[in-house]
Amino acid sequence: MSAFLVILAVGIGTYLMRSLFVLALANRKIPPGIVRALDYVAPAVLSALVISLVVDTSGRLTVGMPEIVALVAGGLTVWKSRNFLLSAVVGMVVLWLITAIA
Repeated sequence: MSAFLVILAVGIGTYLMRSLFVLALANRKIPPGIVRALDYVAPAVLSALVISLVVDTSGRLTVGMPEIVALVAGGLTVWKSRNFLLSAVVGMVVLWLITAIA
């Protein structure tokens, strides 16, 4: 029973900490420079995730040719369309097609 209460208390505390941050900024005017900088958060996080999956700690590639072709296809798609969801779909379809053929 005490473990349940600890988990419940941690969950409530986490929820309050996250919601208080959002509520603190809800009625404030965010400067345009910060809003413009926030537009780059999603691409930066996505590229960091991709690089950490593609390159190991010594700097060597950890993926094969099908993954590289799929990454290039997804990269070209996002470069042309500016649509991250579409680039993920295109990259996955290319990866599935290449692995099915090979």
